[in-house]
Amino acid sequence: MVRLRRYVLIALLLAGVSLPAVRSEATQDLLFGGGAVTGVYFKVVLYACNIVNKVTDGDYNCVGRPALGSVFNINAVSRGLLDFAVAQ
Repeated sequence: MVRLRRYVLIALLLAGVSLPAVRSEATQDLLFGGGAVTGVYFKVVLYACNIVNKVTDGDYNCVGRPALGSVFNINAVSRGLLDFAVAQ
């Protein structure tokens, strides 16, 4: 997983794509756990975060995070590492 993140980051840097800046006026970050970066659940999480960020007008900063699967997501939510997660 660490290698995958590293390769994605390197690919983004080589492509000259910069990640959007986090809105500084956001009062609370929401971490939303999905699935693998190439999977459907991660895309669902990204779309959900886009909707939350548009609707809340900067009150919340929703961030979609790739995760290792449903069991990981449930454990992460119960430990407070994620605010929301997708589980099957």
